Amino acid sequence: LKKSELENIRLLSNIESRKTKLIQILLCGQLKLEYKLSRPELSHLIQRISIKRYIKNLSEKDTYHYIKHRLKISGYRGRTIFDEKSLRLIWKNTEGVPLKINMLCENSLLIGYATEKKNIDEYIVRKAIKQLSYNNFKNREIW
Repeated sequence: LKKSELENIRLLSNIESRKTKLIQILLCGQLKLEYKLSRPELSHLIQRISIKRYIKNLSEKDTYHYIKHRLKISGYRGRTIFDEKSLRLIWKNTEGVPLKINMLCENSLLIGYATEKKNIDEYIVRKAIKQLSYNNFKNREIW
């Protein structure tokens, strides 16, 4: 977001009736948004933020549940697609960051589809990591 856009959001937050605010604004973003909002020239906007929440990286166990859940909501009802070694490799390389998990799983599934594999094993995940140049993303945010 540009500074002018953030200023427009601040102006929108002024809209109210005699009794109550007429609009609630929800900002969602990655760490880059937090850095932008911390600039001194945006202090008037920061003062209007009443609640901040952060999503922490998922634990190894939660990463596995997250992948299973994402497959379920996509409509998949078959047996487990990712084997144990591939799941462990996904967690280690994504560090539990949901966006990275999504990217790595999607690319692994695409490679599996292209190679006509019914299960995603460690080899396929390693291939997806290589194709994504994932090590370049490690310890950095993906914007």
